[in-house]
Amino acid sequence: MANVSRARGSYPVSNTSGAPYNGKVNAYRINANATSAVGVGSIVALSGAADDGLEGLPTVILFAGELDGSGAGTAAGSVPVGIVVGFKIDPTSKGDLPVYRAASTSRIVYVADDPAVMFVIQEDANGGALAAASVGLNAALTADTVSTTTGRSNQELDTNTAGASGSLPIKIIAFLRAVDNEVSSSYAKIVCKFTKHAYATGGTASSLNQVGI
Repeated sequence: MANVSRARGSYPVSNTSGAPYNGKVNAYRINANATSAVGVGSIVALSGAADDGLEGLPTVILFAGELDGSGAGTAAGSVPVGIVVGFKIDPTSKGDLPVYRAASTSRIVYVADDPAVMFVIQEDANGGALAAASVGLNAALTADTVSTTTGRSNQELDTNTAGASGSLPIKIIAFLRAVDNEVSSSYAKIVCKFTKHAYATGGTASSLNQVGI
């Protein structure tokens, strides 16, 4: 049975201890000077800027290391801190849906920021379906865009980049075990973890670049 292409960014499912994801998040601010839209499922990184809402929150921007493994650097935006799972309701929006952070707006976001989190993302079949032999390799991500219809990220795992390089930002842990997810077929849903994380020791690949589940 062919997989259905349904890109929705990343979503947490468990952590490396084997425990299921329990919904824990922390609040962050995306400042108004950040020009990229951010949706549920977007991966974000610490920006190092002061909170423009004057609430003393840490600030994030869209993760910038997606295409070429440049996340191994130390510049703002180059090391992931987690996955956006929701937003503080904007009282000026009058309940309009979908909920996402529009470009160049100040918004509080809720981020699953545990370095041990494991998450699911769809592979994009760029160059062909992701092979079962790719489990254990690292990969880059496609550029992140946000659907204004669903409010979700459209980011995917860039299948063509799967390899052993430690500079790539995510590690392929497994194919998601689900009746509607065919292994080695285009647009499979893949369980991954970060190879580097802002809250891991040093925030570098060496601290997280291992398969352990």
